[in-house]
Amino acid sequence: NYTPLYIGKTGSPRKRWLQGHLPRLRAAAGKPGKGNYGKWVNALRTKEDTIYLVCLHESEITTPPIPSFPKTVGSVEYQLISLANDAHPGRLLNYEGVAR
Repeated sequence: NYTPLYIGKTGSPRKRWLQGHLPRLRAAAGKPGKGNYGKWVNALRTKEDTIYLVCLHESEITTPPIPSFPKTVGSVEYQLISLANDAHPGRLLNYEGVAR
């Protein structure tokens, strides 16, 4: 039973995490609670379970999460964010795809 904290798309997960998210998380570690990455730091520090980073290549997307919806990478990202927010309101660290 997993609770998603972040859902995102990228052409290069390695670059996105090693050159983007991880350096920003390290920088925010000294000032938790400030900005989006501060929220991530707080969420990661208070998480009692094991944290998993799951990456899929877009070629692995064979069906949309919501039947009859498009299965393009961007559409699937929005569908997953919306579903995760419905299942775990307020837990997701990003909000694209969530009705505002």
